[in-house]
Amino acid sequence: FCSMQLWVLWTRLSLIATGHVLINEISDKGTHACGGHDWVELHNAGVDKVNLTGFLLVDEKGPDHPDILHFGQGSCGHQFIEAGAYLLLCQLAPCSFRFGINSADIVNLVSADGAQVDTTGRLQGGASFGNSVARLPDSS
Repeated sequence: FCSMQLWVLWTRLSLIATGHVLINEISDKGTHACGGHDWVELHNAGVDKVNLTGFLLVDEKGPDHPDILHFGQGSCGHQFIEAGAYLLLCQLAPCSFRFGINSADIVNLVSADGAQVDTTGRLQGGASFGNSVARLPDSS
């Protein structure tokens, strides 16, 4: 993703006891990385592997919307993110989110106990295909 234009548009919430998993980068218009679909990159900035089972990736429509990602639900099994690792979630891929990301959306990562782990805040439009919104530097 190094060749993409990057904008820092969101603020970081305090890390909570569920680990140091952050929304590190997001593309609301798609790139070649996910066949043109929207995507979200998570980063585990901690020193321990984190079990994401029970976590939710939701947009502003909330946790009851049918297109959210509920980690570990159904045939997807447990999903872990190793310490220091990145996890790319492509819209419409198996075991991923289905909601579309628009330029004025909010994307939230919610822990299994319902606490907000991280948020993009309201994205502030104007992105185009091949571009993303990212933390600079990573995990900042």
